[in-house]
Amino acid sequence: MARILMILAIAAIATPAAASMGKIGDFVGIYECPNGPSFELTENTYTLTGMAPEKIANKLAVEKGIIFTLSDGYRFGVWKTGKTEYEWASGESGDAFTCKKVN
Repeated sequence: MARILMILAIAAIATPAAASMGKIGDFVGIYECPNGPSFELTENTYTLTGMAPEKIANKLAVEKGIIFTLSDGYRFGVWKTGKTEYEWASGESGDAFTCKKVN
């Protein structure tokens, strides 16, 4: 979790050109998070299960992930950590969840 929060804190710093940068298409889908809320990502929206979709205002590709900024200014990141396993984290809330992409 500390690694994820550190990545969020330095998100504005460019990653090395050789790093594997996140691409939004790789992150579009539905995620189940046993230790947190499940959600869906599209090219333009973030939807927590049971809630209304929120518009994504900005996407910043980082090594193996993407940092999202919603239209209300809330920021969080999603990083690929395995074949179908991802880590969701927010420096604003301090939350971090391990999730599985189900489609």
